[in-house]
Amino acid sequence: MRIFVTGGDGFIGRHLLPYLRAKGHHITALAGEPSSPEQLRALGAHDIVPGRLEQPEPWLPALAGHDAVIHLAAPVVVWGPWDMFYTQMVVATQRLYEAAARYQVGRFIYASSETVHWGYDVHALLNIDENAPFAQRPYSHYSRAKQMVERYLRATSAATEAIILRFPFVWGEGTKFLHALQEQLRQGRFVWVGDPDMPIEALQVDNAVTALALALDRGRPGRAYFITDEHPHTLGSFLGTTIQALGYPIPTRRLPVWLVSAMVTLSEALWRALRLRGTPFPMTRFELAFFTLPRRYRTQRAREELGYRPVVDWKTGMTWYV
Repeated sequence: MRIFVTGGDGFIGRHLLPYLRAKGHHITALAGEPSSPEQLRALGAHDIVPGRLEQPEPWLPALAGHDAVIHLAAPVVVWGPWDMFYTQMVVATQRLYEAAARYQVGRFIYASSETVHWGYDVHALLNIDENAPFAQRPYSHYSRAKQMVERYLRATSAATEAIILRFPFVWGEGTKFLHALQEQLRQGRFVWVGDPDMPIEALQVDNAVTALALALDRGRPGRAYFITDEHPHTLGSFLGTTIQALGYPIPTRRLPVWLVSAMVTLSEALWRALRLRGTPFPMTRFELAFFTLPRRYRTQRAREELGYRPVVDWKTGMTWYV
């Protein structure tokens, strides 16, 4: 199969490209940065197409002759102006899909996010499936853009089949989360927020790659699929085990959620009012939800229709994590 991949040099893409190459697929990768072509070739890409998502017209004809598109690329930040998210996520994906349809690409696989369900009007996401409603008041522009893309892809009538994989927090070797956590621990800045027994969802990166590959052949048009580790992660077990694997004692300092929530509300208001650069301190409302929003998703649809099963369990994944 000839597959066009965006975001191939990102966290998931760095694991996906070698996997697809080993399966005998021909990979064309979009290279948005000057250093990307060399990295993408090293990862297994056969062909490189220079170009940026927000300026697609010059490179969209390169989609001709491909059997599928796997669209992973998205901003790597969760805070910023709406125009950035709208241009780089909503408009870019619509143009990419329209071009895929124009050049008769058979399948369009989109990596979406559990955060389409996160918002001010949502207090828990327990035992839900893909039919659960989106948050009406999402925490972030990132989530709002993901919602818009999903709605667009699920409503399209073009012949190119759109399949959506809804990922939770993706972890594994090479994640930026690991480096950020190490730095916090090294500097003694890590503080617990939230209930350690709160259920959370997570997805080891090789399990994400497996689901993407299965969607190429088995995904049903217009469908969204929750993909998880199918492991009963809790906030405390996930972070605690990771911290111990990194060789640090588990910190004991805690802050009450109400205090952190008040700090986040004030911080975001200041950043918006003063148009400050960077990300609100100590975190955004979107990031706070990771520590405070209970979530457990049903994956029956992915198991039955994709044949998805996690290939890396929690214990094995942790040995690779460090």
